Amino acid sequence: MQIQKQIADLIDKVRQDLPEKDQLDGVISALQALPHVLIFGGLVFREYEYEIKVGSANTFDGEIAALEQVKPLDLVAAPELVELLPINPARKEAVLVTRYKALEGEWLETADQTRAPFHPEACEQLREDMTKLAEAGFVHPYVRSISHWIVSSESSTLFLDGWHALGKGSERARAEMLEAVDAILASRCR
Repeated sequence: MQIQKQIADLIDKVRQDLPEKDQLDGVISALQALPHVLIFGGLVFREYEYEIKVGSANTFDGEIAALEQVKPLDLVAAPELVELLPINPARKEAVLVTRYKALEGEWLETADQTRAPFHPEACEQLREDMTKLAEAGFVHPYVRSISHWIVSSESSTLFLDGWHALGKGSERARAEMLEAVDAILASRCR
């Protein structure tokens, strides 16, 4: 079953079973009960190459806008938007589903949770992506912290989360972003 259908069905069941004020918590509980879901920070879930976030639709607007801005750059490090599923439109509660370009069925792990060195190809790809981002005038401020880096289980592809924080940056800010990437890559690449 496609993930968005699975989550849409889960939301429909919660809407039928719970009053409006309890639906957000109901969706969170239902996601936590899914068998193949990893939980990150309580409101972020990962199932294979998919990331599922629960929260305010208004908050997700910024992330969706950022992903649309970088879509023409064809960055491997950025997820693609799968769907924004409303839980309760009146309360502006929703589920955002994105997909990272990992191989189908790969698990995604936060890079600071593993000590394994990164594959050279993955390092080159991330550096290339961040160069494209900088050349387009953007800065991803969270790239400085490895806690916002994600590594896939089989191909060891590197991704970033926190795309809602994307912004335009000065030449200096873009250079500093690339220096931070280079420092992390130097310490973790084989």
